[in-house]
Amino acid sequence: MYKVDNNKRQHFGNLMAERKACNKMNCHCAIDNNLHIATYLYYRRLEDGKWKLHKRYVKQNDIPKIRKKIAYHKLKYQKLREKERAKIEKEKAQSRETRAFLAETNDFLRFLTKKRMEMLLRGEYSPELYHRLRMEHLV
Repeated sequence: MYKVDNNKRQHFGNLMAERKACNKMNCHCAIDNNLHIATYLYYRRLEDGKWKLHKRYVKQNDIPKIRKKIAYHKLKYQKLREKERAKIEKEKAQSRETRAFLAETNDFLRFLTKKRMEMLLRGEYSPELYHRLRMEHLV
C-alpha cells in the first residue's frame, strides 16, 4: 500500500512503467523474452542537503490513487507558484511606482533649487515666497 509521508513528500513524483524480468525459470519473460511491466514511483527527497532520486514499486491496484494524489499536489503547488509570481509582479510594480515617484520628486527639487537661485539672484527671495511656491507646485 502506498502511504503518503508528508515529511518525505513522496507524492511529488512521476509514475513510470518499466519492463522487468522476474528470473523464474518457467515464466514467459525467461522463455520468449516477453518482459513484465512494473510501475515505479520516482520522486526526489532532500537528504543531507542534497536532492536524491528514489524509486518505489507501486502495485497495479494503487496506481489510480497515486495518479490522483500526484495530480492534486501538482495543481496545488502550481497555484502556489502562480500566487508567488503574482506577489512578485505586484512588488515589482510598486517598486516601479516608487522609483517614478522618487524621480519626479528629484526633478521637483531641482526645479525648486533652480527657482530659488533665480529668485536670490534677482533679489526677490523670501522664505515665505519660496514656501508658497513649493505648496503651489505640490497641489
